[in-house]
Amino acid sequence: MRQTLLQFFAITFIAIASSFSVKAQTIADFENLSLSPNSFWNGSEQPLGTTFTSGNTIYPCFYDTSFGGFWESGWAYSNILDSTMSGFANLYASKAYGGYNGSANYATGEQDAVIRLTGDAAGKVRSTRYVWA
Repeated sequence: MRQTLLQFFAITFIAIASSFSVKAQTIADFENLSLSPNSFWNGSEQPLGTTFTSGNTIYPCFYDTSFGGFWESGWAYSNILDSTMSGFANLYASKAYGGYNGSANYATGEQDAVIRLTGDAAGKVRSTRYVWA
């Protein structure tokens, strides 16, 4: 009886333990994106809709060619370090003076800035602690 009870607990423990899976986190740190120092990417080379990726994420970007061209919506990425100037003239800079955890690059978004998850992250809830500025 005691051995049967131990077997029951052992099987129950294994079943419960195996039901929990370790979820690997994929970090999008934008270090895979090439930029010259103090510059940005806004999709102007591929106007009317493009994307960039980092980790298991896709960032849509829309650059409109009318009125001489402008970044209309979605995401851009940058490494501009200017924490003093505000407004439209400093659209791609970070008030935090850089990316998270010393990252050179960071993303910045505006209207309709959605993130699409791919790979292991697809269909899962995204958890983030950091906000891009």
